[in-house]
Amino acid sequence: MQQKKLKKAITTGKTFDELATFPLTNEQCIYIHDFQQKAITYSRNVETLLGYTQEEFTTELVHSFYHPDDEEMVLRLIRAAVSYVMDTPVWGEGVFSLTYRIRKKDGSFLKVLRQSSIYEIDQTGLMISNLSILNDISYINSGQNVDWKFDTKDFDEAIFRRYVGNEYETYFTPREVQIINWINEGLSSKEIALQQSISSHTVDTHRRKILKKAGCKNAVELLNFCNKIGVLR
Repeated sequence: MQQKKLKKAITTGKTFDELATFPLTNEQCIYIHDFQQKAITYSRNVETLLGYTQEEFTTELVHSFYHPDDEEMVLRLIRAAVSYVMDTPVWGEGVFSLTYRIRKKDGSFLKVLRQSSIYEIDQTGLMISNLSILNDISYINSGQNVDWKFDTKDFDEAIFRRYVGNEYETYFTPREVQIINWINEGLSSKEIALQQSISSHTVDTHRRKILKKAGCKNAVELLNFCNKIGVLR
């Protein structure tokens, strides 16, 4: 809801003055990433939330302050979203939401919900810059899962999912993909082991590695994750 209000506020003027009047709590910060300038051209409340000064809050920092266990997944999802938007004329509003852990200046990590939307487009409708709000959600979600959601009326979600799928094409090994699909079919470790003439211990080892790689706690979370990235047959 807050992101929607902000989008309405910035679609007409595209000035930082409008952003300066948008209300933020101490658990939020806001910034603009300009893809043409390859720079953070505006930020506010970053020092309050994360401890970094405006001078320290650069594109390089924004691309590197993820928790090591979250980084690969977050970067894949961001690349998919940016590639989709860059390749697709934008005529509507959309919010791409991600939850992950960010490293604060003091070295501790904060679980955040990042809500990003297009801030400026060129004459052909392609994105020049985007706006992101970081929300501290540690008090309601301190888990390790990276999750995402794309809320939009005008974007083609099926096409966007293919961009996500391209980013994850080599995320799992062929053997891991096989096991994931067998899990999806309801097969137990013992049944998979009998079918493949391997030990149940080997299957269980694969399952543990797959869960860790996906950042999931159980098979339900894993299958939900794999459905989103197009791994399931």
